[in-house]
Amino acid sequence: VAPAGAKVDAALSTQACAVAFEPLTGDRVPKWVVHHVDTVLHSTITPSAVDLLISAVGNDLPQLASELDKLASYANGAAIDDEAVSAIVGVRRGETLGDLLDRVLAHDAPGALAVIDHVLAQPKVTAVSIVMALTTQTLAVAWARAARDRGFPAVGIERELFALLKESSPYTGRPWGEAVSAWSRAVPAWRQSELDAAIDALLAADYALKESRLSSDEQIIASLVLMLCGAPRRAAA
Repeated sequence: VAPAGAKVDAALSTQACAVAFEPLTGDRVPKWVVHHVDTVLHSTITPSAVDLLISAVGNDLPQLASELDKLASYANGAAIDDEAVSAIVGVRRGETLGDLLDRVLAHDAPGALAVIDHVLAQPKVTAVSIVMALTTQTLAVAWARAARDRGFPAVGIERELFALLKESSPYTGRPWGEAVSAWSRAVPAWRQSELDAAIDALLAADYALKESRLSSDEQIIASLVLMLCGAPRRAAA
């Protein structure tokens, strides 16, 4: 087994059959979860529970399989639902990374600040991964805003955003369908000047997390949230 991106051993490849296992893109992970629950665990899972689980665990398939095994045992023959995910994985609806991202999109600073500690306490979530997800979101909305300003029809924005994700597979922090839907809805609420300021704030936060020890991760993310939700809008008013 060779890691992704590794150079193929020419001598070995002539003596064996090489099989490539490409990582699943974000739009395929929810389908994998449903398939795994159905065929391996012989159980069922609700669409809402799929999204909640992925928001907490991410796209790590071995980790997802481990959590699903525990969830199936907990459900004991019943469908795996939000309540089961909350009990086993420790994440609740309204306190996920996706919820934080949505509140930033809505310029809801109090709501976003209220969930930072909950989000940072989840498995696979760090301050750096929050900044990565916010950066992907901001760049996506900025691209969509620019496209709309050029006269691109609103009905085609989601399709184009999916195409962009498939080209580079950036970290979205939640299922692709959920992310694209949220981004396209938010476009009218963001001015280009706000998005430009947001990108600068994200760059500064990324630098602070990697270079500065004067502030905690929670403080850096809180300051970033305030900037994204309020400061650019007030400055432009």
